[in-house]
Amino acid sequence: TVATAGTFGSYSADKLALAEDGTVILFFHANWCPSCRALESDLNASLSDIPANTHILKLDYDTETELKKKYGVVRQHTLVVVDANGNEIKKITGLTNNLEQVINQL
Repeated sequence: TVATAGTFGSYSADKLALAEDGTVILFFHANWCPSCRALESDLNASLSDIPANTHILKLDYDTETELKKKYGVVRQHTLVVVDANGNEIKKITGLTNNLEQVINQL
């Protein structure tokens, strides 16, 4: 398997397939959430530091009602690690204000 550069981008269901060869993290984000904006800003400033085969997909906390229900997300700024079928592997809440803190909890 060839390692592909890590990415940060918008969620779409077809991107779950990236988990077959790597790690997919769903980032439930709200524009009105200060810690969400801080993490997003750090991710955008650290794109080259995202580990190979790690893909962070941003979802809108206010509109993704079904996915929030599916993963039991009750507050914005929740990260959910999923497999290629969209099954939850791990939920990360709390201290994830920058890329390093996210990576350390994987």
